[in-house]
Amino acid sequence: MEQQLPEAGKHKKSADWWAQWKAANGLGLAMLAYLSLSALLASLWGNLGYPSGSAAVREALRQLRYVIALLVPFLGVGWALTGSFPRRLPRQQADPVRRWTLPAVLAAVLAGIGTACVGNLLTLFMQWAAGKHISVYGFSGRQSLSYALVSFLSYTVLAAVVEEVSFRGVALQLLRPWGDLWALVMSSLIFALCHSSALQFFPALLGGGLFALLAISTGDLRLSMLVHMCYNATALLLNRAMMLVPLRMRLTAALVLWFGLALVGVVSLLLLRPWLRVEPVAPEASDRRGVYSAPLLLLGISVMIWRAFHEFLGL
Repeated sequence: MEQQLPEAGKHKKSADWWAQWKAANGLGLAMLAYLSLSALLASLWGNLGYPSGSAAVREALRQLRYVIALLVPFLGVGWALTGSFPRRLPRQQADPVRRWTLPAVLAAVLAGIGTACVGNLLTLFMQWAAGKHISVYGFSGRQSLSYALVSFLSYTVLAAVVEEVSFRGVALQLLRPWGDLWALVMSSLIFALCHSSALQFFPALLGGGLFALLAISTGDLRLSMLVHMCYNATALLLNRAMMLVPLRMRLTAALVLWFGLALVGVVSLLLLRPWLRVEPVAPEASDRRGVYSAPLLLLGISVMIWRAFHEFLGL
């Protein structure tokens, strides 16, 4: 019996490596397919006369293109590797999660709002550090009511649902067998890189970490979707509100408001600690060479980094 144990451990490590390698390559394939499908749809719809029609119609078509390009690869990879579409996230904890109360949900929402403000502050700092023109508003010019409504709903509701299904329902779930905390960091990194924007990278990384933490703690995607919607709405509305402030006072007003709400978010996250559960990394989950040696994941991350930072850094 004693001589069979090392052999069994070797087989387990081999199976672990293969499972990691498949999951990691699947996520890399989803990232590359997302980029390719986005470019293909943009080219195809352009040849068919897109963009055409009113600004609201163009925005709706643009959002539809985003939904197709993101959901199809990630759901396809999730289905191929697990045989199901994401509904609930399996809890890794042995002890049951405390029932979420209304104050806890409100604290989670406030934490999301505060995280959005931290993201705005980071964006301003990156613009300043890179010597870029500092902008604290999200829109310019005047838009029709229909365009504003389509933009708001697509950016807050649609984007939140689609991204939670793709990155927390698929990416996070595929990585969780090798440790919750590690899966949280890796899925958040993939989420941030898929934004393909240097200015959005660090805000998306923080937001993705919060959304993943809520998804793991609650065991499903509903709360992370709600907080994600509030996060997006906060970033959009506060940026828009800055246009109502006189130009000479705009930067100061943004810094004061965003810093104040960021502090509220930090306090809310501290109050939320009793409801948060992240499984400590088990010793057998520490070897993740199957992930780090996955060529498609490494290629996907490299391409995404290049897309996000080459234009911002003037490369």
